[in-house]
Amino acid sequence: MFSYLRFEMENSLGIPVKVEIDHKAGLLTYGIAFGGENTKETKRRTMSKGNSDRFIRRWHKVSCNDLIRDLAAYQETQKGDYWQLFVKYDDVDLSISGQRPGASLFDSFIEPLMELLDDTFGITQFVKASRVDRLEIELFDPFPVPEELSFMEGSDECSHVEHVSLSRDDWTLTYTRRFPQGCFHNSYECHCEGEIRQLLDQTSDIFDGGDLFKGHISEDDDPILTFTFHFHDGNQAMVNRSLSKEGTGSQVYDELLDVIGRTIECTVFGGGMFDPDRNGGVDESSETAFEGEGSTKDRYLG
Repeated sequence: MFSYLRFEMENSLGIPVKVEIDHKAGLLTYGIAFGGENTKETKRRTMSKGNSDRFIRRWHKVSCNDLIRDLAAYQETQKGDYWQLFVKYDDVDLSISGQRPGASLFDSFIEPLMELLDDTFGITQFVKASRVDRLEIELFDPFPVPEELSFMEGSDECSHVEHVSLSRDDWTLTYTRRFPQGCFHNSYECHCEGEIRQLLDQTSDIFDGGDLFKGHISEDDDPILTFTFHFHDGNQAMVNRSLSKEGTGSQVYDELLDVIGRTIECTVFGGGMFDPDRNGGVDESSETAFEGEGSTKDRYLG
């Protein structure tokens, strides 16, 4: 555990914030300065034992049980003026700085640290309230059941249903599909920290203005997509859009779906045995190996 920590960055309101924390005998003493203030001139407070223990537990999780101190060798290559961090341990001092999150080796550490400081003190506001922390997309395509078959049990469960969720909390992308919804259930889950963070950060930036939170439902019987944006401050926005052969009617929403689809494809098949680009694709010799009578290809593909 560190004995001293100092973190400086401009918060989401554009105000420089400096946080200093001292750790001694299991208790944490802290000072927070805004703008041109000096933390030495601000009133310092000591956390209770319970709050100190809670912070220490979360710090160990954020820093991977202080693995961050072993990265001191990288400090010469990590320079920037957007954020600065100084951590003092018993055996080593770590001093690093970097550019805006999204362009640093330490992004996977700095962002959770910002969240920890925001949650602990409630006034630092490093994280923007409108940041998208979770994005959910649901598709519902009703399947019209002929009247003469409506008496059959389960006839109302033939629709096509899909659900995608991207969560910043656990860096997880989940995808489920039911088609028909009362029969087949396909699901997929992956942890892809960099991809999820980048996609949600880009979504936060693009949708920041609010002009894109408008629904559009066509008069045709097209499937309906429901986008639900969950923001850092707990608010959410829900948008319904029709999905036709031409897309959603919005280039931004179309590109968002495309990026998520390529993320799923890349994390599932990229570099794997089903990747068509692996080793330059399938050559002729591998094709001919499945062409003979009674071949493995015949047995598997019919």
